[in-house]
Amino acid sequence: MLDFYNIKCFFPDTSIRFQAEIREILDKKLGNQINTWWGEDEFPDEITTILTTLGAFGELKPINHHSPLSYLDYGLLMYELERIDSGIRSIVSVQNALTIYPLKQFGSSHLQKLYLDKLQKGHITGCFALTEDGGGSDPNSMKTTYSKKGDQYIIDGRKSWVTNGPFAQIAIVWAKDVTNNTISGFLIPTDAKGFNISPIENKMSLRLSPTANIELDQVAVPLIHKLPGASGLSSALSCLAQARYGICWGVLGALESVYEDSLSFSKSRSTFGTNLSSKQLVQEKLANMVSRHTKGVLLSYHLSVLLSQGMSVAQQISLAKRDNARSALVSARDAREILAAQGITLSSNVIRHMLNLETVDTYEGTYDIHTLIIGKSITGESAF
Repeated sequence: MLDFYNIKCFFPDTSIRFQAEIREILDKKLGNQINTWWGEDEFPDEITTILTTLGAFGELKPINHHSPLSYLDYGLLMYELERIDSGIRSIVSVQNALTIYPLKQFGSSHLQKLYLDKLQKGHITGCFALTEDGGGSDPNSMKTTYSKKGDQYIIDGRKSWVTNGPFAQIAIVWAKDVTNNTISGFLIPTDAKGFNISPIENKMSLRLSPTANIELDQVAVPLIHKLPGASGLSSALSCLAQARYGICWGVLGALESVYEDSLSFSKSRSTFGTNLSSKQLVQEKLANMVSRHTKGVLLSYHLSVLLSQGMSVAQQISLAKRDNARSALVSARDAREILAAQGITLSSNVIRHMLNLETVDTYEGTYDIHTLIIGKSITGESAF
């Protein structure tokens, strides 16, 4: 890992070994094929097989270990996954933070017995259906509804931009009670009658993260499929906080990747009789990348400590997601400039990361939305 400030001196040896093992496996299994798959807009089964083998697709245990990952180790896993590709990190984030987490936190013992073990072993995958066309940044305006009818709930509505939607076996769906507008969560098998999935095609970002729009047409689920521990929109947002923590680390892996490509290219490219790396403006861009990365790792590492001690608040995660995602995106744009014409081809990783990061900077809360979350925390006044 790029480590200008020797931050890893604070990491346990087990975490350092874990990250090194993950990097070696991902580079060997995925590294040489990612640009081809991304360019062809192809999602081969091989990706999910490798993620399942790693335990990244649900089990979340270090290689050759039996204890669950720490917050730091989880962050380092997200870092290495997104160093390969943001879409692959997205798949894992949704499985863990947006499917397993709400099932553990809010699901009944019955639902946990039915699905938790299968999810954690990667035998089935899940998706999280909150966003709707009318208000991605305003989930409280959702139009999807549920009503009780006998021993079932009937759910109607549309959800958009659902990561993992095309291949998930279960969905965590959020809807409003038609009688009082209370927001609740439901676990719904995706093969339920009236559950219609439409894959989103021709994306020019996150092409290795299958995404879908979902229509729920009078979908009937047993009463026990409501998540009894979920109460209001805050429950859904608590899931997003878990996913945002993974993004804080993940985008730094993408930043390292574009930095390494930029540094390598600048040392090999000669202009006006000297290497590109000797030019002042190029060195400024490289120095800014290292600076952004270093500050991002310090921020994320301390956030992992706060989370492990139960001392973090959602606004701290917002600040880290906001700053790190934007830092990675700006760095990818700088890297594209350094590589010039080669920066728009898949001969390097730069354009792929740059286009992916345009989405990562937007989803799970835009830069502006997180700015207002932080602003409300500072002033006590809502600007929404």
